Amino acid sequence: MIRIVTDSGANLPRDIVEEFQIESLPASITFDGETIRETDLTSAEFYRRLATSKSLPMARDASVKDFTDVYAKVAAESPNATILSIHVAETLATTISAARQAAAMRASTAIRLFDTQSVSFGQGLMVWEAARMAKADASVADILTRLAIMRERTQVFFLVDTLEYLAKGGRVGPVARLVGGLLSVKPILTVKEGTVVSHSQYRTRARAMAELTQYTLAKCEGADGLRMGVMHAICEEDAQQMADEFRKKLQPEALTIAEIGPAVGASTGPKAIGVTWFAPPKNAS
Repeated sequence: MIRIVTDSGANLPRDIVEEFQIESLPASITFDGETIRETDLTSAEFYRRLATSKSLPMARDASVKDFTDVYAKVAAESPNATILSIHVAETLATTISAARQAAAMRASTAIRLFDTQSVSFGQGLMVWEAARMAKADASVADILTRLAIMRERTQVFFLVDTLEYLAKGGRVGPVARLVGGLLSVKPILTVKEGTVVSHSQYRTRARAMAELTQYTLAKCEGADGLRMGVMHAICEEDAQQMADEFRKKLQPEALTIAEIGPAVGASTGPKAIGVTWFAPPKNAS
């Protein structure tokens, strides 16, 4: 038996978490000295507070104790299970470092770690795939092989309304920071090997959304076994419109709309919208 552990940076929809019994560790958010667990905030309340906070909120990643607690819980529920712990890029968060330390403290529990080198539903796609394979009784080795392929091929793009939150949080590359500092633009960012970098920039959000949509359609055209996610920070109508176009023109095998929660939203800010996709190599299932 295999049990999946991840972190809330995956932005997994609740129905997926519940269907596959995934353990998702929440981050904590500190607003003006007040620390709140991510699960105690609705997205609407978080973004409202983000807009009115006197200082940039700080997201605290899951700690070593958080991981030791969840590993102990899973081991108690499923004593013979292998725990597959799949997380946000180590270059963007301390999460997998904490997981590594916790795993070292539980020598009697079979725990395998995997760094997705991604974030948001790019990470979520990999967690979801691992959970689907585990439910179908795939081996740990087969799942890790699949995840390694996905890590190489999964694409993640974000349109953010402002680079302010990423720049202040130190999670944006120098090129993207320069673009945001010199021009009044709506940037599209991408994640490469766990680093946030600039992809392109546009004068208006509408133009940027149109270009992101067209770029995705061009890159995914004709792909077999396509799996996709559209992520949003309180702009569900925009996400639904984009997802409808992808369903109509690409007919993906799976497409999910995911909400960008506080752990990621503290860096993207409100009105961010993103697209992620994975297409298996030719002749692969």
